[in-house]
Amino acid sequence: MENFIYSDKFYSDMDEFLEDEGITEDNCKDFPPDRSFECFDCELEKVVVLNAEWIEERIDSERYPEESDRMEEKLRKALAEIDFTKANELMPSLWYPTRKKFSITMADIIQHFS
Repeated sequence: MENFIYSDKFYSDMDEFLEDEGITEDNCKDFPPDRSFECFDCELEKVVVLNAEWIEERIDSERYPEESDRMEEKLRKALAEIDFTKANELMPSLWYPTRKKFSITMADIIQHFS
C-alpha cells in the first residue's frame, strides 16, 4: 500500500506507517487479530490549476480605477499572453486524500512481513 492517510498523517508506504504505529515483525502477532486501521486513499494532484478565470476571480475589483472597463480589457489582454498549459505543467503536485476509505487489517500487516 502506498500514498495514504491514517489519522490525519500522510504515509508514502506501509513501512513508514508500521514504524509510526510501533508494529514490527516481532510484535505484530501480539495485536488483536480483529484490529484494523481505517485509511484514506490519496491521489496526486496539482496544487493549483491556473487559468484566466481563476486569476480574474481573485483580483479585487475595488482596486480598479474608475475606468474599470478599460482595466478589465487590459487584464484580459495580458492574461491571453500567458501559456497556462506550460504553467500548469510546471506546477508542483502533492498527494491529496480522496473520499475512498480502506482498512489495513492485521492480516494485511502479517502478510506484509511475510
